[in-house]
Amino acid sequence: CFHPVVQGTGDFAGAQGVLMFVDSPTKQGVKTNYIGTLTLAGARASSSRVVKASGAVPRPGC
Repeated sequence: CFHPVVQGTGDFAGAQGVLMFVDSPTKQGVKTNYIGTLTLAGARASSSRVVKASGAVPRPGC
């Protein structure tokens, strides 16, 4: 699943980017990997640092 990020609230106010949710079947159920890039509003003004995050949690499919 493709999810554009065009705004946020709290610490994520003004965030922009994209998140992809990739579901993979396993013997224990569905494993979802979250892959993406977010640019925080404060980060655009103060630096060009890129933060990459990924994680996997079991959940129902998209």
